[in-house]
Amino acid sequence: MTGFTMPAEEVFAPQDAGGVERSVVNRDAQVWGTEVERAIFAFKASGGLIFKTKAEADANLDYDFPTEAWVIADPVGPNNGIYQKQGASGGGSWLRVGDLPYSFIRAANAGAGTANAIIATTSMPIPAADGGALITVPILLDNTADAPTIQFNGDAPLIVTDALGNSVGIGALMAGMLMAGYKVGSTFRMITGPRGWSPLVRSASDGDRRVVEVYDWVGGQGAKPTATGYISPTGLTSNIASATDFRGPPGPSGPGTGDMLKSVYDPTGVEADAFDRANHHGPIVWPVADRTELKALNTAIFSTAFLKEDGREGTFILKSGSPPVTDTQEGVYVVSDTAGFYWERLWALPSVRFFGATLDGSTEDSAAVQGALNVLGTAYIPYTSTGFVAGDITLDRNQKIMAERKTTWKTPAAANYAVRVLPYAGDIPDVQGFYAVIANFRFDLEASPTSTTAIRFGTSTGVVFGFRGTNLDFASCGEAIGDEAHASFYIVDVEFHDCQFLLTRGRQIYSRRSRGFITFRGCHIDHTQNTPPVTWEGARFEDSLGLEIEKFTVTGPVTTTHQASATGLVINGGTSVWLNRVLVDSTSGPGVLINNVADIQSVMLDVYGNLGTPVYLNNVSKGSFSVVRVRGGIDLTGAAAGANGITLEGCTDVVMTGAEIDACTGNGHVMISCTDCKVIGGHAKGNGGYGYVEATAATRNLRSGVASIGNTTGSLVQIGAQSATVNWWAAAGVFTDATAGAATI
Repeated sequence: MTGFTMPAEEVFAPQDAGGVERSVVNRDAQVWGTEVERAIFAFKASGGLIFKTKAEADANLDYDFPTEAWVIADPVGPNNGIYQKQGASGGGSWLRVGDLPYSFIRAANAGAGTANAIIATTSMPIPAADGGALITVPILLDNTADAPTIQFNGDAPLIVTDALGNSVGIGALMAGMLMAGYKVGSTFRMITGPRGWSPLVRSASDGDRRVVEVYDWVGGQGAKPTATGYISPTGLTSNIASATDFRGPPGPSGPGTGDMLKSVYDPTGVEADAFDRANHHGPIVWPVADRTELKALNTAIFSTAFLKEDGREGTFILKSGSPPVTDTQEGVYVVSDTAGFYWERLWALPSVRFFGATLDGSTEDSAAVQGALNVLGTAYIPYTSTGFVAGDITLDRNQKIMAERKTTWKTPAAANYAVRVLPYAGDIPDVQGFYAVIANFRFDLEASPTSTTAIRFGTSTGVVFGFRGTNLDFASCGEAIGDEAHASFYIVDVEFHDCQFLLTRGRQIYSRRSRGFITFRGCHIDHTQNTPPVTWEGARFEDSLGLEIEKFTVTGPVTTTHQASATGLVINGGTSVWLNRVLVDSTSGPGVLINNVADIQSVMLDVYGNLGTPVYLNNVSKGSFSVVRVRGGIDLTGAAAGANGITLEGCTDVVMTGAEIDACTGNGHVMISCTDCKVIGGHAKGNGGYGYVEATAATRNLRSGVASIGNTTGSLVQIGAQSATVNWWAAAGVFTDATAGAATI
């Protein structure tokens, strides 16, 4: 991986570049680990994928080159790693391009092996690359033979060596120790070398002099040192007279007592207490109780301070000049009482707690969230089980609001919105790729009126360009996602992924105008938890140019009362629309309404068990619908009478392939005033009227290879003199080669 201050092999290296043994610097390890966490978080937030096994990845090829994915738990160790999608969506393959960035792995030792052949297991795979991760293993028994081995997860045994790569001898592994090291080739190299020997020392008297005597050595491995004697400026000596007097010469008397328990401690004659803040000089991180005390610190003495204020804890360093941005919440920048200086926080993740957020689920934290965005461009919300309260937040381009993991975002009673995404005033090319981002939240608008929107696009004042919403839930919303009315402004390049809408109190999605690259993928509007009636639409898209809806569902509520206004999905006006795997199921009103749209393509549109008309296309041109499956409400209490299964009105050049229409209270498939429309394959069965109907000046329409069986009134009404139904099956399965011109069967 790139973008790290130091690579792992350098942070955890057992020797420095000159081959001298070294210890791991805790600060380096903390920085490296934090950067790994940020990389993983950024990977997920930007659309990265995680699969459990390689087989699962191979079964999911619906991604474009060069989408990245991780395989993290494949039982075949080498299959785990970082992959890149090759080829176009729907085909190609996943290419392994690297190891997973695991920095630290804890292994379990259940005693399945022996003292000299340890068997251990890990919850994550051991990286294939040498030095890929630091591994710790508890030792249960002293080893009784040279060159003991350790085996991880059934892989080949590794010879245990010291930090220099030498196999360890008898007794090197002791019961109760925690062995730590790396896989290097066919060895497990511990990060420590053989234990060194520590001298035992004692004070010895030479008249008035006091010297240090080394009289023995303990605690080491290998050959025990034999040298003993007295410590002198040149090393150990057997002559006590040459040894160093550790007391030193006496100093002059000062006003202090020399007693650290007294009010003045001054053993060297400096007329000041060594622990007196006002006179202390030297490098020290000084603790302060709050920001008021931080501002008051003497800038001539202190350069580093630790703020202990609850929720705002952290280290600050002194800088000269003025902060680069105004920080009214004093989350990162605190202006000193001394003119020309300010304190700057050292931080890894920009927590809103720095800016005063309580995150207690009841206190409003709007100012803290907005303060983090204004200063850092990112508001990072640590997970809190109580959720947090914030509203009327404004989100600009290239700003992000992200939670550690999915966290409940509650809005205040008076909020107009949780977040308003601001328009961009400059040229659109200047912001391409600079997206506003919201990720990992459950919006709960129960305390706000139905006029409040969770995520609102500020199109009343300009064009909103570039937004990504990921892993979002919307609960108790009058409107979850919406834009503002304007005669010409619009949204562009906006995507929502993996979103759920539940306990609805109004239409959940309302897009008034869009101009390209609008995507809703993996979204589920769920009315099933509502107490009927539900009288509102599920989602409405108007005046859309370049709209893609994929894996999109609207369900419920299960009710026996028809609500004509509660259409599941409405697309009203626009061009270049793509639908893929759309389901509208068991709504109290109509299923899908598509009106005044040109150039629309649909693959797998399923509309089941709705109390209103399942599918209605009005004034649609140049449309392709592949696999449309409709089941009406003929068996449902409360279903609207005479509801046709699929209705095309005023449509031209619309082709439906494999349309299956069953159990509708009205006719199966109806064309009203349509021209040059086709139905290829599929069937209309068990409907309350005719199977297929043309009406009101319909002409040049074709039905081919269809089956019209078991419909109550009849099989076909065809009025167009130039229309035809060919190679089809009428009632009771009678095959007919061709029915041309006006006919009723």
